[in-house]
Amino acid sequence: MLRGCAVVDASDRLAWLAGRLLADLGADVVKIEAPGADVRGAEWRALNVDKRLVTLDVAHPDGAARFDQLAAAADIVVCTPQPGGPLALDPRRLAERHSRAVVVAVTPFGLAGPKAN
Repeated sequence: MLRGCAVVDASDRLAWLAGRLLADLGADVVKIEAPGADVRGAEWRALNVDKRLVTLDVAHPDGAARFDQLAAAADIVVCTPQPGGPLALDPRRLAERHSRAVVVAVTPFGLAGPKAN
């Protein structure tokens, strides 16, 4: 159903299932994880099956540049930005720089306001 659709999944546990469903539907999903992230746990494995793992530190300039390259080729970018988090994962910035991609930001309480943190 989604064959030919490129997805960059830079999410944490909140949105792992979103990327998993896109992969299940045939999308080519690249999962971004920080160096040292635990990718061996059962929950991580179950919710990130059929994704290609790329380890990047998006807070570092080289990692952010590589992330931007991946996002530029994506049809969908899924992220779970944190207030004050890496600029590379800012959904507004992603939407401006990669206007052809659908940017999906999954947060529990939004990016601004009294409960954002």
